[in-house]
Amino acid sequence: NLKLPAGQHVITLICAGGFNFGHTYDNTWDPEFLAAARKHGFKLWVAGRYMHRNFFEKGRNNPEILSWYIGDDTSINTKPEELLCYHNSLKAVDPTRITCQADVIFSNREISNFAPYVTGADVFMPEIYPILGWEGDPRDEICVAVTIRDMQGVHREMRDFGDGRKRSVWPIMQWFKGWLGWQHFPSKQQLFATSFAAVVHGANGITWYTYGGFYDKKRKAHNEGIIHFHDSDYFAQHMHNCDLVNL
Repeated sequence: NLKLPAGQHVITLICAGGFNFGHTYDNTWDPEFLAAARKHGFKLWVAGRYMHRNFFEKGRNNPEILSWYIGDDTSINTKPEELLCYHNSLKAVDPTRITCQADVIFSNREISNFAPYVTGADVFMPEIYPILGWEGDPRDEICVAVTIRDMQGVHREMRDFGDGRKRSVWPIMQWFKGWLGWQHFPSKQQLFATSFAAVVHGANGITWYTYGGFYDKKRKAHNEGIIHFHDSDYFAQHMHNCDLVNL
């Protein structure tokens, strides 16, 4: 129903697809967006790294906000002690919510990117984007193996560098193309296989990264991203039936 306000329309579609949890980089504090999330019981993870006015006046009073996002590509812009400071500061003023951070893990290294950051948040969101190159690239055939390697690497680092406290893993799976190395979208089969591989190997929740793509001047529209939303039908309901906490 396109007559619905935009925020309600988007969240209605997402919930109908079997999802219950999401993040937005834009319009986080838009009243319409927050109201739509509350109406549908849709939970959010929201940037909480800088405790500005919105955090105190809106954030802490919104039940739809489940988690504060305190690191994005964390290892390239934040020191381990800074991440821990963000975590501790948030817990001091809002102890009921969890913190999360996302990064590429590089689990093929002896010590991964994640190792120094294990204790810096309640949840780690490994960025697992294994569909590289153009369609037919030989690396397509190892996307599931890369997913398994990364998930196993996360749990290894939690064991070896943790403090004994239980933490969760919400992998961010690739549902996009573009930027430098990702020249084609994952196929439906790749989405299905990598997503379930992550769950089998210890995901407590799962998210998928997609975006509107780049602006196409000829078409006067964004050229990728949202047009692939219908692909979610192939895996989302199957995943929903697994009763994961967060999708």
